[in-house]
Amino acid sequence: MKNSAAMVGRQNRDAEVVSADWLSGSDPMDPNVIGFNVKSTASETFDPEVPPTPLNLSQDTLIDEIVKHLGKSSAALGAVPHILVQVHGFNNPPDVSLVRYQQAFETLKTQKHPAGLVYLGYDWPSEQAMEPGFPLKLVPPLLPVATLLLVLVTAVIWAGYGRTSIAIAYLIPAILGVIVFGAIAVAGKANAMGLIKAVMIGLLIPLAFPLLGMTALFLMPIVLLLRGIVYFRDQYRAIHYGVVDLVDLLRKLDYRLKDTYSNVGHQGRDPVRLSFIGHSMGAFVTVNIVRILTDVFNVDSIATNRGRDESKLDRIGNTLKLQNLVLVSPDLPTENVLSGRSNYVASSLHRFSRCFLFSNEADEVVNLISGTAHSFSLPYRTSRFGVRLANLSLFRENKHYGCLTSQTPWSAGVWTTKETLATLDATQHPIAEQFTILDCTDATDVLTIWRTVRGAEIAQNPSKTKRVLSPRLSGIFVSNGHINMLGHFLALSTYIWRYDLHSGYFDARFIRETIFGVAASSSGWMPDCAELKDHQIAMLQATR
Repeated sequence: MKNSAAMVGRQNRDAEVVSADWLSGSDPMDPNVIGFNVKSTASETFDPEVPPTPLNLSQDTLIDEIVKHLGKSSAALGAVPHILVQVHGFNNPPDVSLVRYQQAFETLKTQKHPAGLVYLGYDWPSEQAMEPGFPLKLVPPLLPVATLLLVLVTAVIWAGYGRTSIAIAYLIPAILGVIVFGAIAVAGKANAMGLIKAVMIGLLIPLAFPLLGMTALFLMPIVLLLRGIVYFRDQYRAIHYGVVDLVDLLRKLDYRLKDTYSNVGHQGRDPVRLSFIGHSMGAFVTVNIVRILTDVFNVDSIATNRGRDESKLDRIGNTLKLQNLVLVSPDLPTENVLSGRSNYVASSLHRFSRCFLFSNEADEVVNLISGTAHSFSLPYRTSRFGVRLANLSLFRENKHYGCLTSQTPWSAGVWTTKETLATLDATQHPIAEQFTILDCTDATDVLTIWRTVRGAEIAQNPSKTKRVLSPRLSGIFVSNGHINMLGHFLALSTYIWRYDLHSGYFDARFIRETIFGVAASSSGWMPDCAELKDHQIAMLQATR
């Protein structure tokens, strides 16, 4: 029995947590760039109706192909082995994420990066919001909640009216209420107005019973809405499946690379670069992956304020080195970057050679869905601490585009640079020092609509240059350099029928090429300032 138990444990440890497919158009013999759609083998639910089907390549085969490609590139003159991982956000079922990853791979191929680039589009188990059949499919899991609310409504109404007539049920408590509160007012020597208020309170108290019942009844649609959005369910899967499965893949890849480098005599070679693109909740997955990959017990990786060796902070395992971090509309709180305490964002940023933030002040998906959801979960009192990095903007008063100076103020919501700096102590640093910020709120670009299914070719439909991430927000829609409530309402209304405020970065040709250009670069490539200005994008470079 002991041997059997030990074998089970060993099988669990060696289980393949991901499977993969070659992306369409990827050639194993191509020395420049190869691409994979990497899928976690975890199911969306604890009790799946149909167990998830692994993709065609096993985890070991995937690692073999990556190592083989990086081995070829390491032998090539001037090649820099580089792995680029892209992580999708919430509400991205496999068919949706595959389109994005195929789109990304096509972009990387056209950019003609140096030999040795491996692209991994990582598909962690996300659920489709408001899936077909909603809300009927939610009846079984929400039956306990519905039962509780029904009992509460019945109990409250029964207590208020019982089996007697409505008149008697209301009049008796009302008369008693007037007598009691009137007596209290008289005893307190209240004036005429005070006595009137006391009588009104006595008359209104009996109405509390049906009001409580109706309040309980209206809770049901709210519960249904939260369940339908699937935000918290995706967050659970992101933490417990998405993060740990990719960490396991990278850990095993590192061990295999170590063995391969040792066998072919490449100990003196530069480490393999490792870069990430995280979109929306994918940014949350990415920074947690980096935090776990960093060995906290390795003194070379510990960042202290006194004499830290910056050259060793980017090393991961035996063969990997963190290169570029690109966060696109990240669903991360601004406070985490500013906090002096250890947190999953700040502990990741300083380990990368370069960090980029693509933001849109009018991103109502993060502003409303994430902001509302986190008002229940994040420990803050004022709304400014619930602001997400996705909505960070460079000051909109006398708006300028292109490359801006380090004195350019930035803001997240109504939280301006001046107010932010006032909250920092000597050990903290403002966000502009950590990221190169690209404010795409007013961006104009050429849209390419991608249509594909697994294995099918991609059709592109280019259109004329136009605004891609938000409507024109000026005049009455802006107050004190920020989008006001009227502007946010306009942006939200256009999201429904015209602008993809949250994911449109990847459909806009220049912005998409910029995202993958900076992410896959090993030489420090940056977008041209004149082109940024032409596309109405403002960029503030990191100062660290």
